[in-house]
Amino acid sequence: MKIYNKKQLAKEIGVSVVTLDRYRKEGKIPHRKIGSRVVFTDADMIAFLDSCYIPAVNFPSERERMEIKKSYHAVTQLRTVTG
Repeated sequence: MKIYNKKQLAKEIGVSVVTLDRYRKEGKIPHRKIGSRVVFTDADMIAFLDSCYIPAVNFPSERERMEIKKSYHAVTQLRTVTG
C-alpha cells in the first residue's frame, strides 16, 4: 500500500492542494489521520477516482449513421416533391 501526503496526491490526480483539501473536508475523498498529519492511500485515490466516473456516450455506428443519413435524405426529398 502506497501512502501519499496532500501535496503528492494533489499532483497525482492533477488538482491543487487547496482543491484536494476542500474535497477532503466535503467528504469527497477518503483519508487517514496520523496524529495531526493527513495522509491518503492508493485505495483512497482509487475510491475517489471511481466516484468521478462518467460513462461514455454511445454514439451510432458508421452503419447506423448511414441509415440515419439515408432516412433524412428520403424525408427531405419527400418534402420537396409534396411541397
